[in-house]
Amino acid sequence: MKTLDYLNTRDSAVIDKRFQAQVGNFKPGADSSAAIKLTKYGPNQLEYTSHNSQEGFGVFSEIYYPAGWEASIDGKPVDIIRTNYALRGFKIPAGDHKIEMKFAPKTFFTGLKIAGTTSTLLLLLVVLIFGWEFYQQMKRETVPAPEKKK
Repeated sequence: MKTLDYLNTRDSAVIDKRFQAQVGNFKPGADSSAAIKLTKYGPNQLEYTSHNSQEGFGVFSEIYYPAGWEASIDGKPVDIIRTNYALRGFKIPAGDHKIEMKFAPKTFFTGLKIAGTTSTLLLLLVVLIFGWEFYQQMKRETVPAPEKKK
């Protein structure tokens, strides 16, 4: 955190030591024409295009939140790295690329499946109960009344 006091974040970044394995001996190249452009913004999905002549490292002004966020470059998953204490970053290969970040937590979709199944079963139970009551009502109406003796 103290490094950010004097760091020029236009051309430098601080990466948490816990991400050393993902970064390795990576040395991004300098490219004054490199650019990343936001092309689609949504609360659960972000899309960017990137252009760089050398392998680089992109720092995104999005809060690092590891639970549920997934990133991909040209459809291939990449590791999101905590950068500058609170932001997201990852290595970007040289060339033109489509970058996507999606919020798709597995627990949410598991819960959605459970809720959908439970709702379907409950609806089916209600239909069966109404059907049974309707059947019983029809049965009572079709039974002839006993005749009166004279």
